[in-house]
Amino acid sequence: MDSQRDDGSVNPTRAADGATHTDHITGHEIVGYDTEVGRYRRPLLAAPVPWIAGLILVPALLAGLGMIKAAPAPAATKTPSVAAAPVSTPTPGTPEAAAANAVLEVSQDGKTVSVSGAVPDAATQKAVVDAVKAAYGSSVTVADRLKVTAGAPAVDAAAFGTVASALKGIQGVIFDIQGGNVRISGAAPDDAAKEAVLAAIKAAYPSAKITDTGIAVGDASTPPASCDATGNYVKVVTAQTKIQFASGGAKLTADSVAALGKIADAVKKCPGTKLEVAGNTDSSGSAAGNKTLSEKRATEVKAQLVALGLDPASITTVGNGETKPIASNDTVAGQATNRRVDITVQ
Repeated sequence: MDSQRDDGSVNPTRAADGATHTDHITGHEIVGYDTEVGRYRRPLLAAPVPWIAGLILVPALLAGLGMIKAAPAPAATKTPSVAAAPVSTPTPGTPEAAAANAVLEVSQDGKTVSVSGAVPDAATQKAVVDAVKAAYGSSVTVADRLKVTAGAPAVDAAAFGTVASALKGIQGVIFDIQGGNVRISGAAPDDAAKEAVLAAIKAAYPSAKITDTGIAVGDASTPPASCDATGNYVKVVTAQTKIQFASGGAKLTADSVAALGKIADAVKKCPGTKLEVAGNTDSSGSAAGNKTLSEKRATEVKAQLVALGLDPASITTVGNGETKPIASNDTVAGQATNRRVDITVQ
């Protein structure tokens, strides 16, 4: 047997180099005598293994027994709610509320101003007509074409009268308000008059949307000073006097023939000027029938212009049917306005 030290370890002087022995204290196998340190070497990792295992197993055991608490999960972040932006609703009884549903129209044809639309009662009808009469004075005849209709929206007669006072400055005016949308056309003598009427509409009906501002600026009684101004002059003439027809036909009204004479005189002074003549109808009848009728109306206007001395090759025609109204087809006056021909310089 190998000789031992006092601590029980093998005496290296009595063991052959490379021999294998067992340490009686630790129980570990020892192999080979290490001459540098003066003792036998244990196998690599023989001693650390139990400690490493302990480092791994003990925390796991404690965690299983609940002695080590897991880190608490982060608290859920609550996203603050954002209140929806308030929706602006017109207050009943105000001009805004009246504009939201009003169905009214003012149109001028020479010395006659027509008022049409739907009102809820006879008192409102009288108030609206009186407001228009006060605005225009005795220089024109006010034709009352309003209809008392059960359930019709309320009308702010005072606000409507304010607008009518501004409309007086627009020749051949057509003003239409329906469902909060405004359409207006006519001929203003200057830009100031045009801006004044638009400002009056916005002031009286702040919530209304002006969808069409077909207001030409100029004076139809004064021929254009140059060929460059011919296009605007044609707009002014046709805005002041609509090129219109009797219902269901292609016969021009007398005022329309006179307006075409002014246009022909101006265009003849500018050789090479080209015109487009677009026929339009109201919504009565079928769409296909109205398309055909609008083409006939455009052809009739072209024939009249040719008879007045214009070159037929310089005029093109198109029929829009009922697709491009400039007034409400719910009123007699509006339908008459939509039976028209638009002439533009190309």
